[in-house]
Amino acid sequence: MKSMSKLSWVKFHRKVKSKYLLVAKHLWWGDDLDVRFYLLRKLTSLNNKKILDIGCNVGIALSFLDSSNSLYGIDIDDKCIKEARKLVINAKITKASMDKLPFKNKSFDVLVMMNVMPYHDFNISENTKEDFIRNTYNEAYRVLKDDGIIYFSTPNCNSIQYSGSEGRSKASIKDIYDALSEFHVEVYGWNSFKPIFPTLPKKYKFIPPKVLCRLEFVWASLVLNLSNNIDHSKYFYIEATKKLR
Repeated sequence: MKSMSKLSWVKFHRKVKSKYLLVAKHLWWGDDLDVRFYLLRKLTSLNNKKILDIGCNVGIALSFLDSSNSLYGIDIDDKCIKEARKLVINAKITKASMDKLPFKNKSFDVLVMMNVMPYHDFNISENTKEDFIRNTYNEAYRVLKDDGIIYFSTPNCNSIQYSGSEGRSKASIKDIYDALSEFHVEVYGWNSFKPIFPTLPKKYKFIPPKVLCRLEFVWASLVLNLSNNIDHSKYFYIEATKKLR
């Protein structure tokens, strides 16, 4: 079977989306040009690594990774854990919170955080927010090997593709650098397409992703422009390595 990392973008998209709709339709990302397609494709090229997916959900991302890797996932949802264990039988799936990881220091070569940025991608109680966020990144630092890497993604609050309250809680570049202050961070932008019909209501400004995803050159353009117009891209894609203490 052809390696996932060698498939065309259109075929890769089709395989990932089809699996989501088959296994957990209610958890489908909803965006046919989501940054997680890019992040997941990066992960499919990894071999012989110890990988932890933080917030693994039902394990679909893990299910696409090469079997030479040692795969781990955590989530706090019992139903997701049950499904992930059935879907990825070669992975060790544990019920745990990202702010209290049940692993030894310097355990992992790779950490994956796909749109699970505390507060920005899911709600946290105001009473525990600061402690939860601080502990989450402290734990990521602790369990990552000194030469390890975090692959990270999150929506961008400044994107014109979000409006009003929809973008208010999403992350800014400053939020990312603040959260990952103990890491060397490289931030990229994913999907900085400009509106085709800027004067129309939001839902009509852009060509629908479900149309664009069928065109190979669209994916090539997204990859080519990762370093362009980052401030106004729809998503951030981040690679982070430890600042050694």
